[in-house]
Amino acid sequence: MRLIDLIRHKKILSSQKDFISGNLNVSEINCEDLLHFGNEISIVDKEKKVIGIINKEDLLYLVKQNNKLNLERILDYIEEGIIAIDENGRIYYMNYAYSQILGVPLYRILGKYLQKIESGAILNKVLENKESFCSEKHLISSVNKYVSLKIFPQFSNGKFIGAISIFKDITELNSMNQEVKRMTEVIEEYSQKLDSQQAFKDLGIITQSSKFLKILEVANIAAYTNATILIRGESGVGKEVLAKLVHSSSERRSQPLITVNCAAIPDNLFESELFGYEGGSFTGANKSGKIGKFQLADKGTIFLDEIGDLSLAMQAKLLRVLQQNEIEKIGAHSPISVDVRVITATNKPLEKLMKEDKFREDLFFRLNVISLNVPPLRERKEDIPLLANHFLKIYNKMYNRNLKTTPKDYDHMMQYSWPGNIRQLQNCIERSVILGIEALYQTINIDENNNISVEKGNEILEGNFISLKDILKDYEKSILEKVIEKAKGDKDEAVKILKISKRTFYRKCKEFNVMT
Repeated sequence: MRLIDLIRHKKILSSQKDFISGNLNVSEINCEDLLHFGNEISIVDKEKKVIGIINKEDLLYLVKQNNKLNLERILDYIEEGIIAIDENGRIYYMNYAYSQILGVPLYRILGKYLQKIESGAILNKVLENKESFCSEKHLISSVNKYVSLKIFPQFSNGKFIGAISIFKDITELNSMNQEVKRMTEVIEEYSQKLDSQQAFKDLGIITQSSKFLKILEVANIAAYTNATILIRGESGVGKEVLAKLVHSSSERRSQPLITVNCAAIPDNLFESELFGYEGGSFTGANKSGKIGKFQLADKGTIFLDEIGDLSLAMQAKLLRVLQQNEIEKIGAHSPISVDVRVITATNKPLEKLMKEDKFREDLFFRLNVISLNVPPLRERKEDIPLLANHFLKIYNKMYNRNLKTTPKDYDHMMQYSWPGNIRQLQNCIERSVILGIEALYQTINIDENNNISVEKGNEILEGNFISLKDILKDYEKSILEKVIEKAKGDKDEAVKILKISKRTFYRKCKEFNVMT
């Protein structure tokens, strides 16, 4: 301990005759020399300027205690590893922690030259540049351990005499940090998946198909960009739902999503629908003009469905919007800048249309930055029961029914090819609930033209030849008759079974001419 540290808080006196250097260590002071000093000893700096005083009795006590002190034993109690080398790199001290951390017995390296034991050690560099070195995480490659490291050059009277390295084993801590980082990444990924699943649920996307889940994963990744997306798939697979998912997961979700069915707008009105027009720009135009779909979608997303039905002339105009991010209203004198994310969809073979010069190749490449090919329902049959139950729950609630599916129903559904995909399945479930068929597919047959037949006793009422209204009336009458028979003519019991009011019961009986 330097004397300058001992007297840091002492009052400074400059009148003392006896003095010693403040740079001295206690261990460098001889007790016999102090006997010739007065009771108070001045501490001076290099310029012999008094910087403090210390009582001779106190200093003698410190020197004697220091002589008793076994510094090496104390250093063996600390958890940091310590190694000391002289100016030539020869190791003259190591504590017990050094041996434990690095797994090296002291007798093997004490007195050896560090350059020969570990030539790549940072301590060797400090010998050369004589500068301190610190690192929060340093890998000792020879033992594959991470340490926090501090190295200090040592000087005596201005002369370099070696260096001391002090380090702490952080291998386990580093491993824990890596594990925490890994778990954090796992949690973030799981959280994103939960968010995605909630988004799927909110939009009515129900699936366990690995093929479709991969498409949804790509859609989620693409959602966080402004890249154009082309959604491809057969009619009824849910292309618009996928477009909504992309928009709702994007940074534009607080802005509008504008949907345009390209096949539903006449070609001569398409430009005014997409880009708008100025007031009085043509005969019949609104005096105040019209805002087009692109301008309505500014800062948001526009979804152009059935893009394969777009005429070549409109394809050229759409390409210009994508290239320049601006539109030109009909009758306007200057373009209008728009910031719109474009998502398109089609069920048509665009590659074939390009060969037939019916679709622009340059537009195709602009639209097809991200391609999402939605599989048809027949290629994701594992989703059929999930979707059927989902729609059944919706329509049971909507029509106040309590219909349930049976294994036979599922078997029938799984064997059918569903050419109309999810839309066809949804429509069939709704019809089944409306008709009140208890076993959905025991009594409902679907042919390839999506016609249905309802089996009632020995009589078949074909869907092509009778109205839905007549089917419902006939079925309600049949239900009333069966319930009254089951209740053995007890009107109150019949009302209880049907879960309807007495007023409704009597009105229905009168309407269907059912004797009560």
